[in-house]
Amino acid sequence: MADLIKILIFLSGSAALGFILGRRSRNSDVAVHEHQANEQRRAFVEVKNRLDRCTAKRAGLERELAQLQKAKPTARSTPAVKTPPVTKAPQKDAPKAKAPNLATPKKKETKPKPKTAASKQEEAIERVKAKAQQIDFDRIGRASEAEKDDLKKIKGVGPFLEKKLNALGIYTFAQIANFTDEDKERVNDAIEFFPGRISRDNWVGQAKSLRN
Repeated sequence: MADLIKILIFLSGSAALGFILGRRSRNSDVAVHEHQANEQRRAFVEVKNRLDRCTAKRAGLERELAQLQKAKPTARSTPAVKTPPVTKAPQKDAPKAKAPNLATPKKKETKPKPKTAASKQEEAIERVKAKAQQIDFDRIGRASEAEKDDLKKIKGVGPFLEKKLNALGIYTFAQIANFTDEDKERVNDAIEFFPGRISRDNWVGQAKSLRN
C-alpha cells in the first residue's frame, strides 16, 4: 500500500512538472511569434514609407514634365515665313575699256634742280644764325650792322666768312679783339671753320691793331 502511494505521488509530480514545462515552452513560442510579427510590421512600415516617397517624387517629376511640355513651342504656333523669290537684275553690258591713246606723249619725270652756290651759302648762313646763342656777347660786347667794320681786312677772313660772322652777331674788330680761347672755339665751331684756324691766323692780334 505504501508503495502504491509512492507511485501515485511520483506520477502526480511528473505530470505537474510536465505541465509546467509545457506551459513555459508555449510561452517561449508565443514570444518568438510576437517578435517575428513586430519585425514584419517594422519592415512593412519602412517599405510603405519608401513607396510613399517614391510616389511623391514621381508626382513632382510628372508636374515638371508637364510644365516643360507646355513651354515648348509647337510647330503650328510659329508659322513659317515665306521668302520672296529673288529676281536677278538685268545685267547691263559693261563699258568697253578704251584703248590707250598712243599719240599722247608721256610726261617726263622732273628731276630736282641741283642746288646753286648761292642757295648753299644761304643754308650755311641759316645754320650759323641758329648757333648765335652759343656766343657770350656779354664778354665780347654787342654791336649792330650800323657799327659794322670791314672784317675782310683780317687775314684769313673772306667775303663769305664775313657774312657768317655778321650772321652770328659779330660786326666789329673790338668784338674779335675780346675773344678768349673759349670764344675762339665756339666761334670756330659756329662758322664751320677749320679747327684752330682763328688762333693760327691770330685774329685777336690783328683785330686789336685794326681797331686803333
